[in-house]
Amino acid sequence: MKDPVAIWQTAAVVLRELLARLLVDMDRHGAAFLAQGEVEALHDYRVALRKTRTLLKHFAASLPPLPLTSGSSWQQLAETSGRARDADVALETLTDLVGPASAPAPAWFGPRMETLRQRQHETRRELHELLRGPGYLALHESWSGWLQRPVPSTLRAGGLLPANVVATVAVDRALRRLRRAARACADASDAASGSRARHVLRIRCKQARYLIDLCAPVLPDIGVAGLRRTLRQLQNQLGRERDLTLLDACLRNALVEGADSAVPELFRQRLAQEQRETAAVGVAAARAWVAGKNFRQVLRILAGQQETVHKRKESTMKQLTVLRHAKSSHKHTDLTDGDRPLSKGGVEEGSLIGRRLRQRECCPDLLLCSPARRTRETLELVLAELAAEGVAQELDPRIYEASTETLLEVLRGVSDECQHLLLVGHNPGLTELWNLLTGETQEKLPTCAGGTLGLEIASWQELGAGAGTVLFRFSPKDAEPKPAAALKRTKGKCRKGKSEAEAVPGHYRCKRCAAVSDKEKRLCRPEKIR
Repeated sequence: MKDPVAIWQTAAVVLRELLARLLVDMDRHGAAFLAQGEVEALHDYRVALRKTRTLLKHFAASLPPLPLTSGSSWQQLAETSGRARDADVALETLTDLVGPASAPAPAWFGPRMETLRQRQHETRRELHELLRGPGYLALHESWSGWLQRPVPSTLRAGGLLPANVVATVAVDRALRRLRRAARACADASDAASGSRARHVLRIRCKQARYLIDLCAPVLPDIGVAGLRRTLRQLQNQLGRERDLTLLDACLRNALVEGADSAVPELFRQRLAQEQRETAAVGVAAARAWVAGKNFRQVLRILAGQQETVHKRKESTMKQLTVLRHAKSSHKHTDLTDGDRPLSKGGVEEGSLIGRRLRQRECCPDLLLCSPARRTRETLELVLAELAAEGVAQELDPRIYEASTETLLEVLRGVSDECQHLLLVGHNPGLTELWNLLTGETQEKLPTCAGGTLGLEIASWQELGAGAGTVLFRFSPKDAEPKPAAALKRTKGKCRKGKSEAEAVPGHYRCKRCAAVSDKEKRLCRPEKIR
């Protein structure tokens, strides 16, 4: 597999070209609709608009910034084109159900068709005005300017994921949501909830199909053609029910009481029957597909791809381990601040953190440490547990009581050959550096606490705000549990009243100090031994 940075660069180019093509398609189909007013032109425009919004929603972090990707003009385009499409669908569906044009139409047919045509005319006129208005022109100008911008040549700091990872996660999430929607259809308890569940299922099919269409260039081998075909079939089947439901709503709104009211009611009964049959077929097909072997195999491939790329990405990124010195002693009033040694508790903290870092396989290439005595002693305790005596060490006086700017200057001067750096220093500089790199708002790092950050940078000179991703944290409070013998020395009810009972089933053990007794009331937090 390629390096994630190279994957991101390649995928960013693909996504940019795809978005550029979608924006051009939107403009072309919109112009065709304005010129011809055909249903197909409106449908093509709607599809291009939806795909463009989907791409921007899921891949904004992997694309150059596009202005005006949201706002009133964008939302109005989506809503108005949707209403125009609904009016066209209602007219088409009603015409199909009534029968061939040569057959005599029922008496109620004319007024209903006229009402629907009036609604169609109003929505189309509104869409025409919107496409010719200043809002759409501003969008068009921003798109034209965006298409002239170059694609970034490097993966900059700021938490961007490779586009293939974003694509894989997005498609995986969409397919899993589709599976949940298909299962929800079977669990619907009444007609209303069943209708809502089928509507959600249709939307999930559409979202998954659009995402697969958009992400095909950067997806793993999951049989994209077969997925597209299946999702299209499901969407068409479920869309047929949606068209019938839409027509039913339009007829209810347009229905007037009169001599011919019985005829529309019979027609609506026929409409409802066809709705039920269409829905049953669509839901059965969707449930059979998501429960099948091929669908499960696709999810396994997507999950494996995410894990592989994330592991490769973590292994190739630079890492920074930040460690504040252990607790120091304040008993020696004759010593300067830089000469204060560690306290007895600080020595224990340093050893605990060293063991914790060894468990996490922390292997730094370079050690940067403040020259203060407490930081040097902390580093020695950690290195004794890591068995890393041969690692290069530097005592940099700039780290002592350094500000965030000074620490950044020190880190940016590190050679790019270093992949993992351990920095031992002081507050408040370390806390401010941590917050700057991670975007967190910690008040202060406790003594002998810190963590390891993954840095999405190619060179230490690129280190800046938001460049760090927390891989793991450590603190003496959670580094290692105290031994049971030490806990038993805690003063309390258990120590005063415990017996010498054995830890056998039926007896009780204290959750706090692990004392054992055959009497439950002798323990402060008893738990029965089973």
